[in-house]
Amino acid sequence: MTYRTLTIGFLAPLLLPAPLLLTGCFVIGEDEGSDEVAETQATGDSDSDSSSESSSSDTTTTETTTETDTGPASCESEGGVCQAPPPPRWQGPFEIREGAINPCSGDFGLLELEGGSAIDAPPADCGCTCPMVGADCGPVNFIWFVNCSQPVVGHSVDTFDTCVIPPGNPGLGLANFNNSDFSQAACEGQGSVELTPPTYVDELRLCGAAAIDGVCEDGGSCMPPPQGPLCIYGTGQLECPAGWPVEHAIVVGVDDQRSCTECTCEGPTSPSCKSNITTYDDDACGMVKNMRETGQSCGPMSGASLMVESPEITGCTANAVQPTGDALPLDDVLVCCQG
Repeated sequence: MTYRTLTIGFLAPLLLPAPLLLTGCFVIGEDEGSDEVAETQATGDSDSDSSSESSSSDTTTTETTTETDTGPASCESEGGVCQAPPPPRWQGPFEIREGAINPCSGDFGLLELEGGSAIDAPPADCGCTCPMVGADCGPVNFIWFVNCSQPVVGHSVDTFDTCVIPPGNPGLGLANFNNSDFSQAACEGQGSVELTPPTYVDELRLCGAAAIDGVCEDGGSCMPPPQGPLCIYGTGQLECPAGWPVEHAIVVGVDDQRSCTECTCEGPTSPSCKSNITTYDDDACGMVKNMRETGQSCGPMSGASLMVESPEITGCTANAVQPTGDALPLDDVLVCCQG
């Protein structure tokens, strides 16, 4: 066999068979086996990344599926109680509050209905007065005397409820309305009606609650837990349905028709004007000294100042008035409660 010598880099001469003579260059220390290992490692890394991504995707899908499968919370988990819907023609359910001072409060704080076994409404309190209109009393004329027989001075006052300084200060006097005119006088009836607010006898209320965000499997309403029996109500010809045996027949709403008969007057008959006169020790109408009426005979009327009150005009008589009507209910309602 013939051998040839091949020198590569600094390596010692190698003896190779002639048919295995190599041309070109190659890297010592690497062979096909190492390439296969590298390729295997790369493939493994790729498979690992793909597996990791797939696992992550599967986890996300699982979590999403879990949240979707959970669905809305149940009524019980939200602290509520499922209440079945009322029968047809009925409203409810509601909590009942009995008594005048027992308002809707707490979870059941929404007033739905208020009524009672009857309406308590006293008759109207009626009044009638008949002032005279169109009369002119005129001024008040004063005459002062020394001894009620010898006049000393006169004075006329045509302003009322005003402090006046009289001329001089004699001790005795009298005062009368002069030139009163009743030719246009008439009696004007002025009626009054006072009503006591109506109340319910055996008062009760039905109180509702806001719904809770919880699901009831039977399709009922999710409501807060009631503190007592629940009730339903309806109008018309009804009887309490099964499961709601406790009955309350009540009236609801008020149509108040209470009033009084018409206020009418008699007169005018012998109309006249009358005022009170007050005299004072000071000139500012502050310290009262004497009080007299117009039309009286001569008497004490001394003072540094005086005041004539607005006149009272007599001659009209009011006729009697009577209460009428009642306070009537607007609706009859049947309330049925759990036993």
